Amino acid sequence: MFAGFLLTIGYSIFENSKTIPVVGIVVSISSEVSGSNLGGGRTSNLTVYWHQFRYTDRDGLEHIADSVGDGRDTAFRVGDVVSIGYYADDFSKVRVRSWFGLWKVQLLLSGLGLVLIIYSIWGIKQIRDEVKEENNKEEHPL
Repeated sequence: MFAGFLLTIGYSIFENSKTIPVVGIVVSISSEVSGSNLGGGRTSNLTVYWHQFRYTDRDGLEHIADSVGDGRDTAFRVGDVVSIGYYADDFSKVRVRSWFGLWKVQLLLSGLGLVLIIYSIWGIKQIRDEVKEENNKEEHPL
């Protein structure tokens, strides 16, 4: 799990390092809702958003670009000013540069790891309590 944590951090930093940071304005939004069956009659819906941003590059040229990568699960509104990064070799793609967008996978993995650690400690405590109870029964039979 720790290796996965480091790999996702490295990948996010690597991808963001290839972009040039600018400020963009959301010019259009499209979305898609996908559902999955969780069983027992329950479903889970995930909405993915595709944003188009207008931004000005370092040379002063204005571009319209689609968002790629992280940040596509965030619902911006048309007209919102957002910190983005564009690729110098492909002006048609930008990445949303946000703290949560950069760290959400890592936070999820950390939270999952913390839950597993707490569950393990609780399980060990339960086993020790059962062993202690059995030992007490053997020492003091009724």
